[in-house]
Amino acid sequence: MKKNIVLAILSLIFFASAVRSQSSASSAEQVTVIRAGSLIDGSNSSPRRNQLIFVRGNRIEKVAEGSAQIPAGAVVIDLSAATVLPGLIDSHTHIFLWGEDPAKGGYDENILKAGIALRAARATFACRRALEQGFTTIRDLETEGAGYGDIEIKQAIEEGTIPGPRIFGATRAISTTGGYNLEGYAPELDMPKGAQLVDGPVEARKAARQQLEHGADWIKVYMTHRSWVDKQGNFVSQPTLTLEELKAVVDETHGWRKKVACHAYNGIGLQRALDGGCDSIEHGLEISDAQIAQMQRQGTWYCPTISPYYGDWAPADTPAGKRDRARAAVHEVSFKKALNAHLKIVFGTDIGGMPWTEPIAQEFQRMVGLGMAPMDAIQAATSRAAEMLDMKGEIGVVAPGAFADIVAVSGDPLKDVGILEHVRFVMHDGAVFKNEITTDSLGHGNGTGSGSGTDGGAFRAGVNGVGVPICLYCPIPQYSDEARKAKYQGTVVLQVTVTTDGRATNISVVKGPGLGLEEKAIEAVRGWKFKPAVGPDGKIVPTIVPVEVTFGL
Repeated sequence: MKKNIVLAILSLIFFASAVRSQSSASSAEQVTVIRAGSLIDGSNSSPRRNQLIFVRGNRIEKVAEGSAQIPAGAVVIDLSAATVLPGLIDSHTHIFLWGEDPAKGGYDENILKAGIALRAARATFACRRALEQGFTTIRDLETEGAGYGDIEIKQAIEEGTIPGPRIFGATRAISTTGGYNLEGYAPELDMPKGAQLVDGPVEARKAARQQLEHGADWIKVYMTHRSWVDKQGNFVSQPTLTLEELKAVVDETHGWRKKVACHAYNGIGLQRALDGGCDSIEHGLEISDAQIAQMQRQGTWYCPTISPYYGDWAPADTPAGKRDRARAAVHEVSFKKALNAHLKIVFGTDIGGMPWTEPIAQEFQRMVGLGMAPMDAIQAATSRAAEMLDMKGEIGVVAPGAFADIVAVSGDPLKDVGILEHVRFVMHDGAVFKNEITTDSLGHGNGTGSGSGTDGGAFRAGVNGVGVPICLYCPIPQYSDEARKAKYQGTVVLQVTVTTDGRATNISVVKGPGLGLEEKAIEAVRGWKFKPAVGPDGKIVPTIVPVEVTFGL
């Protein structure tokens, strides 16, 4: 049978960087030094120039001036022409939602037409999508009828089965009878629901216990549901849980040392959320002055999620259209009030309600457009979000002891926050996931922080005596069915660490066309055998090399 094999032109791009010898040390001890042209560290009010970030394993060891000593054999990643930031945090996502466009069936389509396997596959895509955009942590606020799927996706990420961000999951969420979708169907039909419905404090506490038992990091409660504009032109939302029901949930959750996020638009439901002790208010479309003051006193977090309220508006002369416009109008007022009152605001998008193909970072422009300073918006998505998640100093900052979650953009987000929609470098947990900046800017430590060479301090193969690994056994990859149908011809660029015994490890995609070719290229390169590179002292050293796998019909 004819094999579907494509002729691949394989070329090592000969600029290598020596990494520290692994003869007696594990890969977890590898030292990587990132050269940051400008560093926004997540906590300081102004950026710092020409900084070196030392990463050992999956943690940041130290941050130093650019003149600091670099250990011989360290991997140097040159981001000297970029702005470097902590990995971003989206505090309100839904990985199991695939958009709610009314023209495509709206919310109900997610539950009625997609089986759990398809939804899990889409959630896997959503996680990769978040990570490639620089969001290394998400708080996923319920699975919308997919049970405890968020916790299982989280487990798959943690075991390395799939790529994705650090997840804080809320599992099923809690509402009441008449308080969540699916709705509007014949009453004799027992329709599935997007949340766990309870009635009474006993059921509410039991639901919280069940969700916590199955791994919930947060508990999500819907304190309002339907919304409309009344005859007097006021924006109104339906309350759900009673104060007693909510207090049962909060008491149980706090007993487990976990927190409660409350979806609350306005009015009675929002007031119950505050009186019941919710730790964060989600959306908060219309917050009164008294409620703002109460949030100040109680230290309640505010996750506004502005972006989704500007899309999919119904026609202006319909009840739904009036509601849609009222939601956006009152939301702007509330956000500005929260800013003036210095409430604790975190970045959240409600992505999933919006398609995952949209840029997550669009929320930055919404926040800044309503008066938030760019640095404050960045900190809302870094150090402040980390504090809300009880991870202060561990994520959301570039600082000693923090996890090595680091991203970079080309340009200055303090001048144009929209640049954050185009993250070009992502390191998560110490591993490079995406690198569109330093393909030809990888160097090795030469004992100083200044460096030399022709590419802004980077070293090409042969510079300072660093050799290049040679591929000895390089079988060509198979062509994917999707790419074959598209008659695609082109190149996948990978970043590969070649070990001292000639194996290809730590393979990540720098650039590729999709169409399943990245996976095919990685699969092939993983089986290649190299002749290792030789360092300036004549010893075999592991190296990082970009590898091109070019496909042609």
